[in-house]
Amino acid sequence: MLKNLFIVLSALSMLSTLYKDGLSGNIQGDYVAELKVVDFLDESDISTFSDMGIDISDLSLDVNIVFEEDDSFVLSIDAETFESDFSCLLESNMDEIIDLALEDIGMTRDDITDDEAQSIGYDSADEMFSDIANQIMTEMESYYEEMEEEFDMATVSGFYEVSGNTIIFTLDEDDASFEQGIINVDRTISIYIEDEDISTTLVFSKQD
Repeated sequence: MLKNLFIVLSALSMLSTLYKDGLSGNIQGDYVAELKVVDFLDESDISTFSDMGIDISDLSLDVNIVFEEDDSFVLSIDAETFESDFSCLLESNMDEIIDLALEDIGMTRDDITDDEAQSIGYDSADEMFSDIANQIMTEMESYYEEMEEEFDMATVSGFYEVSGNTIIFTLDEDDASFEQGIINVDRTISIYIEDEDISTTLVFSKQD
């Protein structure tokens, strides 16, 4: 019994040391958290992807936060990584996307013969479908530009103060989407974010 009591007291002592020395103080550096796309998309958008047989459950945004030495911070979304991941998802499911577009106009691939494709300037039906795929990816570029502007507008900056295992944020603009963060035992940082589009807790891990 005394041995068990000693183990419990030792564990409590270790936790106390972690919270006193390990969790407070210097948190400077770059951190990243994953935000699942399905957590903020409308059900109708999710259904659209599902109808095409596209699984977006693993698609995510990288949210970065940088804590500077002067107690300032910047939280931003990594648009470049998302564009790359989303483009790969589209390319790997392009056949399904084109099939759904044809279905919407009451057609299938079998309805488009080489002769019909040649009548509009293609060598074959396959070449036509390849060109359609290229056009879709080209059109995505303008979407990405708009998305980058929205992501830039979502960037948040300000100052932070560490008190124990709590981070208190003071934002540069009148934005109450988040006010505090928690430094966890494993040195990750949890921040609860809430606005009109999303309500979730992001867990940030420090990058080497």
